[in-house]
Amino acid sequence: TTLLHLIIGLLKPQSGSISIFGKTAERLSAEERSWLRYVPDEVILEKITASTYLSMWQSVSPNYDSLLQERLCEEFAVDPKEQFLNMTYSENKATQLIAAICARPRLLLLDEPANFMNEASYRHLLHILSELNGEGMTILLTTEKYAEAGGYSNCYAYLKDGTIKKTDGVSSPDHRWKVVTIAGGDKEVLNKYMNGYEERGNKKVCLYKEDMTKLPLILHRAGGDDFIVEETTLEEELDRDFSRWE
Repeated sequence: TTLLHLIIGLLKPQSGSISIFGKTAERLSAEERSWLRYVPDEVILEKITASTYLSMWQSVSPNYDSLLQERLCEEFAVDPKEQFLNMTYSENKATQLIAAICARPRLLLLDEPANFMNEASYRHLLHILSELNGEGMTILLTTEKYAEAGGYSNCYAYLKDGTIKKTDGVSSPDHRWKVVTIAGGDKEVLNKYMNGYEERGNKKVCLYKEDMTKLPLILHRAGGDDFIVEETTLEEELDRDFSRWE
């Protein structure tokens, strides 16, 4: 939230600078501001209808796509005649997102879009965002739900304690670290094919991040009495924190 508020100019950085379209937020022209849309993580609790809200956005958005609005209202089950106060939180949040998306901005900033949305609507939103990104829209999305958003993103910056810890492309779940625990097993084979391992009693705990189709053959060559392959979370991979496996 702080990062997005800095980008749109609600907060000022204590050091350094932030530029959008080559300028700081306060120097953007009215036209350039129309290229930017921001959706906060809250819901709206006012006595206005969705139609009134969408019309407000349309009036200040030169490239507003009314046909896309009609499609998205149907797909997210939003009734334009309904007041925000009478909507579910998921419909409420979806209406805000529809307005911002239909403005066809060059840069779309979304703060925790999963908040208040049901799982089906959020997953559909990610599909829509992926489609828009393919058409050239830049989308910056902040989230704590790494796993869901990861499969739709093409890059990330991992923030922790106010610092960027890591930036990279996003790996699919098939290419994340696996933790392989083997009872017994040949040390030479594990040293050659695993991305490091350590012994814990009569077991060896290994990290593996290569082609999963090769793993069965590696385990066959390593021998051992038994093995188990477990997924790490995206958060563990970003933090390089595998302490729960100890």
